[in-house]
Amino acid sequence: MSQFTAMALLQFREYLNASSLVTWLEELAAQSIRQGDIPRHLAFVMDGNRRFAEKYNIPIAEGHLMGADVLEKTLECCFMCNIQVVTIYSFSIENFQRPKSQVDALMEIFKHYLLSISKRGGLLERYGAKMRVLGRLELLEPDLMSTIRRTTDLTRDYGDKTLNVCLSYTSRDEIAGAIRQTVAECKIPEQADSYDDKIGSDLVRDTSSRWPCHISSESSLHGVQDEKQTIVGKTMAISPGDITAETITNRMLTAGDPPVDLLIRTSGASRLSDYLLWQCHQETQIMFRNVMWPDFGLWQFYSTIREWQKQKQKSMVKSKKKTPFRSCFQTVLDRIPEAVSSHCRRTPESIRRDIKGLRRVPEHLSVILSLGQEEDAVERLMNQIAEMVAWSACAEISTLSVYEKHGILKSHIPLIYQVITSILASYYRSPDQPVVCVSTPHQGPYCHSPALSASEKSGPTGITVLLLSESDGREALVDLTKSLAAMSQGDKLPVNGISIELINEKLSAAILQSSQPKTPLDDTNSSSAFSNGSDIGPDRPSSSFFSVKPEPDFLIIDGPYVKLDGYPPWQIRLTEMFCTGRESNTGYYKAMKYRSFLRALYQYAGAEMKFGR
Repeated sequence: MSQFTAMALLQFREYLNASSLVTWLEELAAQSIRQGDIPRHLAFVMDGNRRFAEKYNIPIAEGHLMGADVLEKTLECCFMCNIQVVTIYSFSIENFQRPKSQVDALMEIFKHYLLSISKRGGLLERYGAKMRVLGRLELLEPDLMSTIRRTTDLTRDYGDKTLNVCLSYTSRDEIAGAIRQTVAECKIPEQADSYDDKIGSDLVRDTSSRWPCHISSESSLHGVQDEKQTIVGKTMAISPGDITAETITNRMLTAGDPPVDLLIRTSGASRLSDYLLWQCHQETQIMFRNVMWPDFGLWQFYSTIREWQKQKQKSMVKSKKKTPFRSCFQTVLDRIPEAVSSHCRRTPESIRRDIKGLRRVPEHLSVILSLGQEEDAVERLMNQIAEMVAWSACAEISTLSVYEKHGILKSHIPLIYQVITSILASYYRSPDQPVVCVSTPHQGPYCHSPALSASEKSGPTGITVLLLSESDGREALVDLTKSLAAMSQGDKLPVNGISIELINEKLSAAILQSSQPKTPLDDTNSSSAFSNGSDIGPDRPSSSFFSVKPEPDFLIIDGPYVKLDGYPPWQIRLTEMFCTGRESNTGYYKAMKYRSFLRALYQYAGAEMKFGR
């Protein structure tokens, strides 16, 4: 596209957006949206400004300025629709890796934008919204810090709505800061008091320094968030045994805000990019939009909110009891694809042909599955997992992690192992059958195989099946916090020694805890259906088969929309996501089809992964 044509299109768009007809239609759309449920907390990842500039052959700074204009209009729509809290991802800590000229230009834009929306008579005062700035603010230049102080103080009494600006922020840094603060408050009162300074403003929140404290050139401040914290002069400290997920939530930068109902990311990227991992890992609906942020017009905004409302209505209708006839009829329909696939099984060769030409496949694939309501729901879920293991093995994926919220699968590991090996036997000849290992965090792998000769050990591939549940998510971080607090109380760990690297090491160790497989004969709870041990040899495969990458490269959500449903938040910082878009009208289990699996791999292969650059 020539520069002249691009500029003409941009000017026409600005003229159209400024017309009175568009303004009238916007108000009409806002009134329509207000008739339904409204998200209390809406979050944005405003991605695509640079690519927009490249597309229209304009300077990158101009693309960011146009993105700022879109943000102001979008915020106005949010507040017109009575959305109480809006959180925006403005700048990641990783974004400092960009060329200095780009970073400096962005910081100048931030400074002018904060002044513009916070001034008297500006957007925030008109709609009664205060502004908070969240992140590692000590990394910012002093003049920008001065602007942040002035603008946040100015908006303090504007009203009950809130705009959170995540600036120099990552979610892992936020989680580490909350854990660090919790551990500090578990020290005996004198130590806790010496860790804290005076309580200051709660409009600028920083994970890097002592909490709570006054902002200054030496230290930034992190907000006062609940009445249970350690207060200076009070003999009050948290017992490590009393730490809960709520304890950590109350020390997040977003503490006091309602849960995030909806997160919108533009540019076509389908990942969270280290944003609100703790906040979005449960009930949040996540929508990825294949449009760059400066192109995210008001109609895209209203259609996205309307889609969220429809999904919410569907979930309410689905909770109502169906008639027995309708439920039985739909259950039969749901079983038809499963019955057909059992007679049309694919081969490793056909699957390899299907993925031939893909520039990459995930090393670690993860999937979120749900348990149906049928009497044989566990059996059907195991069969689905076994099929996915076979598809993954054929695609040379080395790890498949399966998340089922309630952890039902973890109590059936030997049986799952038997079902998987049985399905693999139908795909592969015996010498070529992959070696399988089934494991859970904090436990050694469960596997066995016939003895392999030295020449055969280099032949078969291996695949690890990692079973996950809700207990491996926030609960795992809570348990880790308790352990770190106990170490800190025993003077074995200084509070400032708690870092992203330490937390990552501890959580990864839970997955990589044991490289030596656990023999099935040691499991006294094995069912008689598979515990005869007829094919169990004394030798076990080399542990090199079972190296596991703790963070999944790719996550498939088998459902109507992207909802993480309690999936472990720490591990999905850069995980690409795919939603099958399927749902069963009865709420009964509906098996994922091979074509959905294949479509997911094609999306992953084509994803653009810049990771902060």
